Amino acid sequence: MRSQSHPRRSREQKCRLSTSIPRGVRGISLRRTCGSVTGSSRTFERCLGFSRSRRSTSRFLSQRLYLSGRLVRKSRSNGIDKKAWLKNHCWGVFRTLKNCILELAYFFLVTLFHVFCLMVMVVHEKVCSKSFIRIKWVTHYSFYCQLYNFEDKGGRRVVLRPEITPSLARLVIKQGKSVSFPLRWFAIGQCWRYERMTRGRRREHYQWNMDIIGVSKVRAEAELIHAIVLLFERLGVTSLDVGIRVSSRKVLQAVLQMYSIPEHLFMEVCVIVDKLGKITREEVEKELMIAGVSLEAVKGIVEVLSLKSLSKLEEVLGSDGEAVADLKRLFSLAEHYGYSKWINFDASVVRGLAYYTGIVFEAFDREGKLRAICGGGRYDRLLSTFGSDDIPACGFGFGDAVIMELLKEKGLVPDLARQVEDIVFPLDVELEGPASKVVSSLRRKGRSVDLIEDKRLKWVFKHAERINASRLVLVGNSEWQRGMVRVKNLSTREEYEIKIDELC
Repeated sequence: MRSQSHPRRSREQKCRLSTSIPRGVRGISLRRTCGSVTGSSRTFERCLGFSRSRRSTSRFLSQRLYLSGRLVRKSRSNGIDKKAWLKNHCWGVFRTLKNCILELAYFFLVTLFHVFCLMVMVVHEKVCSKSFIRIKWVTHYSFYCQLYNFEDKGGRRVVLRPEITPSLARLVIKQGKSVSFPLRWFAIGQCWRYERMTRGRRREHYQWNMDIIGVSKVRAEAELIHAIVLLFERLGVTSLDVGIRVSSRKVLQAVLQMYSIPEHLFMEVCVIVDKLGKITREEVEKELMIAGVSLEAVKGIVEVLSLKSLSKLEEVLGSDGEAVADLKRLFSLAEHYGYSKWINFDASVVRGLAYYTGIVFEAFDREGKLRAICGGGRYDRLLSTFGSDDIPACGFGFGDAVIMELLKEKGLVPDLARQVEDIVFPLDVELEGPASKVVSSLRRKGRSVDLIEDKRLKWVFKHAERINASRLVLVGNSEWQRGMVRVKNLSTREEYEIKIDELC
């Protein structure tokens, strides 16, 4: 590889240089003694590529000086142009010294880098050896999350999915312009969290997620809360059993601006304030002060977040604030949707996840025996953390653990008994093929059918009553030869024969 930083010598320049040096000196490579640009660039490349590991730096420099002394002795005896020769040779020595210094600096930096990586790996091993770890989940937002992580058979550290919303964000980014907004999306996915198992908290659970992407107005939040209320009503849960607390992250932002608290403390304050109601007020104030919030600001934050009335919040923040305007609009829409009795304002609701940016909400049982049933809010800047543009979005997550505890306590667990409409039973082993034909015909017509073989007829009748089946279809030899089957209506105890084509 030839360096492009200096022009190459022409053939005439090489001839003049070679004639000015005696014949005995020409045997020494000009690239090594006169320090040609090509030689110096190759030396630097060898430094970066570790290709000169066999020859130490000191040996390389001593060889250069040895050759210099030899050249000086021969130049004196042959009477060459000492000024031109000295200029070329000093420039070569200078480049050699420069390359050696660069090489030493490079090796020093590489050594420091490897030491740093080794320290990081040691700390990583100590931290990740515990299944209960704390990580920074979203870029430049810090929050503490409990991950179910382990090492697979290939030695790779993997994590089971704790949330579905980030996966949705990546899905929307992948689809790009092929999707039209607004996008209304829902999923019921399996999630894992390495938590201490208590009532309503499991390490493995299913979660119903519903999100609206591409709507910046508060109507999106109103639609989501309406979906939650409809589910409660269909399950038999009333507003006397469950309520929905509503607030906004912008409320806390406004309070922090009032006390001139730096923005980089916002997420840490959110995580701490989210513990209100879970730990004592004194403990929350202590954690805020440890985080670097002044005593005056701590008192002001806790006082504002203890408000339960939207009118009192308006007195503190003013009516011109964006947080107050959004909340007033939401409560107005709740009146039109007809679920205003379900929701109430609670400034302490901030939600612990880092990506929320606006209105947040969570459902709770009125008696206060259980943890949050579901929760969600607006996250307008989540997609940009994965490399996309900011797209307004909001959604909620509804786990199956807490709601099942509530339904059990209220006696509202629905009866999910097995629903089978028809049972088909061949009376002879030879009729298994025809029985399969009857099953296929009924299923194509939309019936729920169960095929039973190798059982006594008495057991089949009891099984049909146990699962509350509607009919029992018996495939007998004599009936099948006539193109018929025998049907027994289990509710009326009526028996009759019917043609196979007419059976439906």
